[in-house]
Amino acid sequence: MQNDIQIQTTLEEKVTSAQDELSKLKSKQDQLEKEQSKLQKLKVKLDAMADGKSELQPSLNKAVLSLERAIESNNKMNEELILLCEKLKEDQKNISSIDEPEIDSPDIENNLDKALIIIDEAKADFKKAMSRIEALSKVAGTEIVEKSGDIPQPSKIALMKIGFYAGVPVAILALIVAILYSIFLK
Repeated sequence: MQNDIQIQTTLEEKVTSAQDELSKLKSKQDQLEKEQSKLQKLKVKLDAMADGKSELQPSLNKAVLSLERAIESNNKMNEELILLCEKLKEDQKNISSIDEPEIDSPDIENNLDKALIIIDEAKADFKKAMSRIEALSKVAGTEIVEKSGDIPQPSKIALMKIGFYAGVPVAILALIVAILYSIFLK
């Protein structure tokens, strides 16, 4: 019987040892499963990162390129607007520098001709500038300057003065012709 007891004790020890070993293996399996789950989650995140990066990078490249082009276009537009403004300021200065000619001045006709040339050039510049500003406004999608309508028309008094100044030389010429005609017909 002692032999049986020893065998039973040995078997019990082996069973206990096997159960301990099994428990350790189950613990190791749980740990490995947790590690596997963690690694799978990391792989999912890495895949999501790689996919997001590959999907977003071309869009970001396009957006940056578009913005750089828009900035360059806006810089060119600003430069053009500055040049237009400078030209209109120059015309404004030229118009302001026109003095009212004196009627009895011997150079009245020349002065009026020069003034009208300055005015015509300023009108042409103004029309070109407004057309260009309108085109730039469409490109920018916003109104750059308030609409000022057409070129302002001269007042009735200004028209009368122009008519008077233009009419005086004609009247003087007509008077001279009438005098010469009457002298030579007698």
